[in-house]
This record gives sequence, C-alpha cells and structure tokens, in this order.
Amino acid sequence: MEKEIRLHVNGQDDGSLVWEALVRPGDVSLSALSSQTLTGAAFVGKHRDRMGQIQPVLVRLRVAQLLSSEGEEEVRSEQTSRMMNDALLQLVERKGARAQEELYQTLRETDPYLVQDLEQSS
Repeated sequence: MEKEIRLHVNGQDDGSLVWEALVRPGDVSLSALSSQTLTGAAFVGKHRDRMGQIQPVLVRLRVAQLLSSEGEEEVRSEQTSRMMNDALLQLVERKGARAQEELYQTLRETDPYLVQDLEQSS
C-alpha cells in the first residue's frame, strides 16, 4: 500500500457521517491479507478428484483471461473428463495462487452445490 486511504460510512437516511477511518501505509500487511483470502489453492489441492462440469468453467476462465485459447484447446483435447480436469488443474496450478482462487470462485458460481458439498465433507 503506497498511499493512505480514508474510509467513510454514511447513514442511509440523512447521509450523515456514521464512521470514519484512516488507513496508512504500514497499518495493513497486504501479504497477510492475501494469504487469508486466497482459499482457492487449498480448495483445488484438496478436491482435485471432483470437479463437476468443466465446459462452463472453461468458458468463464477464458472470459476472465485466465485461460488462453491454446490452454483451453489443450484441456479440451483430452479424451476423458478426468483427463480434462487434470489438464485444467495443472494449467491453473502453474499460474499460482491467484489463478487457483479464480478457479475456486468460478466453481462456486458455476456449480455451487458441488462446492458446498465438497466444503462440508472436509
């Protein structure tokens, strides 16, 4: 964080100031926050055996520019859904924790029941 951030919360009724805070560089460790919020890597690593429908996931990852057309083709060229899942996971894992977080969030949007079941079975 390079510059200070001033936060305000105003009341809905009259717009009056309800709360105010000033966050300065050094007040917050972004690396600590990132490690807490990036749950995708842990999720992907733990549940790589059950991915669900891969086609909607590929479309979303392509739109989010996480997956290139070559990467998408590499995944789609696999013969079985299990092999497609493995190819996608390998691509995403190579891109790091943020890419894994994007995959996790995409799975939560495209197949929320699967993600809920996997999280509850943990």
